Amino acid sequence: MNELIESILLQAEILDLKANAKCPAQGSVIESQMETGRGPTATVIVQKGTLKAGDSFVCGETWCKVRALMDDCGNRLPSAAPGTPALILGWDAVPSPGAKFRVVKNDREARELAEESALAARKEAEAQQQAPNTGARPGMSDLERLMAALAQDKEKSCASCSRPTSMARWKPSKAASRNQVDQGPPRDRRWLRRPRHPGRRRPRRGRPGLHRCLRHQAGERGAAPP
Repeated sequence: MNELIESILLQAEILDLKANAKCPAQGSVIESQMETGRGPTATVIVQKGTLKAGDSFVCGETWCKVRALMDDCGNRLPSAAPGTPALILGWDAVPSPGAKFRVVKNDREARELAEESALAARKEAEAQQQAPNTGARPGMSDLERLMAALAQDKEKSCASCSRPTSMARWKPSKAASRNQVDQGPPRDRRWLRRPRHPGRRRPRRGRPGLHRCLRHQAGERGAAPP
């Protein structure tokens, strides 16, 4: 670890890497979390300027008014110079790690900028959901987007060709289209019937016992049965 620090300091001295400590502070979020009793907290590193307690800054879709600066040992810091990591208290929400922050005039301006960023991100997400799924990814060239769209169309055409013929030729009836009820293609009811047992006779309809009784009574009386 000491060798790494020495090599970094040596490279910074050779390349003459310096930061302006008198401009509004700018930096990046290293890590963020939600702590019990403290609320949203984040560890940031200042890359330019000096961050002080009471400063307001915007960080992506979140903003912060610095309530306290703390070092890695939990001690309060009056300010954080360039290259100094510090734990910041006073966030309105948990920021995203890696997000950039910059100090603005007051907390009102920071809140407005954060709301604008959140609204822009929401609109972009809605546009991506409403856009057709062509398989395109951010950063693709126009030719790659065109090839992805052609591949998507080819997959759709192959999927439509692989459907059964009865499904492709079936059309809803007029009653179904009028009532807006689509129950799918007609089913073949021959396969839904239960097979009849070969040795079982179909029962006769009517009441044969009653007719037999009437014939017997008519024979005794000598009259024809009704």
